[in-house]
Amino acid sequence: MKAGTSCRKLRDKVVRREIPTVARRGDGFAVRFTKWQRDLLAGSIEPVTNLRTEEAVLIRTGFTKNQITQIESSLDGLEEHTYSVKELHVIYSVLVSVCSMFGPEEAFHTRTGFFRENALGLAEGLVKAVGDARTDS
Repeated sequence: MKAGTSCRKLRDKVVRREIPTVARRGDGFAVRFTKWQRDLLAGSIEPVTNLRTEEAVLIRTGFTKNQITQIESSLDGLEEHTYSVKELHVIYSVLVSVCSMFGPEEAFHTRTGFFRENALGLAEGLVKAVGDARTDS
């Protein structure tokens, strides 16, 4: 096997890991996050909701701490949860905004347990999965 082939397989595996399973369900989207994705979301939500003021959270994400913690509670142990577009936007906003909260990559990894590219990959993977979602029969 050529070196480029093994790198491509590894990249494809990482990309698949960052795309949740999504199906249209009524006015919302049924999303199945893997344990890895739920851990990444929890690691991203915690520093955002621990900002000192509600205004700081609103400026970073466009949502209140309460709205964000409601999303966080939906991640606890569930295989699948149906989210509205607004709730998916909360998830996307948290993943993107947490990436700018820490200086060096090492600080980001220490605080969240993940790398920025993981958070951005999941955010973009979510957008792609929603765009590709089909109605669940």
